[in-house]
Amino acid sequence: MLDVNSVNILEPDPSYTFIRQLNKKYEGYFNREIELECTVSSGRAMVTWYKGDKVIEDGKNDYEINKDLTGNCRLTIKKAKASHAGEYTCKIDKQEARTKTTVKVSEYPFKFTKALMSVHATEKDYVCMECELDEEDGEVKWFRDGEPLSPDKRIQVLKEGKKRKLIFKDVKVSDQGMISCTTNADETKGELVVEYQNRFNKKLKDTNAIERDRVVLEVELQDQTAETEWTLNGKPIETSDRVEIKNLGGGRHQLVFNKAELTDSGEVVCTSGRLTSACKLSVAQGESMPKINFEGDVEGPVTKPLIFHVPYQGKGRSCPGFDLSLF
Repeated sequence: MLDVNSVNILEPDPSYTFIRQLNKKYEGYFNREIELECTVSSGRAMVTWYKGDKVIEDGKNDYEINKDLTGNCRLTIKKAKASHAGEYTCKIDKQEARTKTTVKVSEYPFKFTKALMSVHATEKDYVCMECELDEEDGEVKWFRDGEPLSPDKRIQVLKEGKKRKLIFKDVKVSDQGMISCTTNADETKGELVVEYQNRFNKKLKDTNAIERDRVVLEVELQDQTAETEWTLNGKPIETSDRVEIKNLGGGRHQLVFNKAELTDSGEVVCTSGRLTSACKLSVAQGESMPKINFEGDVEGPVTKPLIFHVPYQGKGRSCPGFDLSLF
């Protein structure tokens, strides 16, 4: 016969439930945290996390497990890798209650927060083209006119925090083109324009001339391929049979007045790109037809010549006047 006094009746184990399930799926990015979270009905409930059918241990393989007094259960993947993708389960110990989810890991879509700017430079300049990413660990690729740019002794690719820099230590004309920088999800572009290192080896000089003279103004440029523009008193010079603009090659350029006129006087400017050379051209009035003015009758002996001094009008290359003899 059973002795009732000798029977110990134990209370049943408490029963817990999930009052908030895991999301059906979580999507995260490589090298970034992914948090899986669910909630049990009591902070006293003990849970175990699984990846597939393997128990996850706190602190191993970039996993961190936390549960607070209110029953919030959290699994954190500290630096997600491809191996962290898969099925995850959170199970209440000693019970069948569980919740499942799937984790997907992909590349973070890096975006530019500062775009490339176009650069105008002269050959041999130091040029730095710079852009900036939203995250420091983003990888970029550099291109010129769609072709990959490879670093060398003259061209450098630098990574400084979120900044990405393309540096030309000694830029060449052949470096110019559309420069682009790309990530796995974004692109920024800027044009690099490089001019020849140019200067005036020979500049314009102030010139004095006389009407109808042939006047030649000449410059010589370092860049033998550079073009020139000529102006007189701020207005473009128009060529004609009288006025010529010549490119003699080898960087030599001439402005020729075959017959200078008074209206050619003023400031002559030769422009090549950002370079200018200027001079003053002064054209004086030339010789004009002589005028002989007699005051009354002229008398003289028949046996001797009559001599008259006739002055020129304007400036000339000959004497300022001549003598007219009548025999």
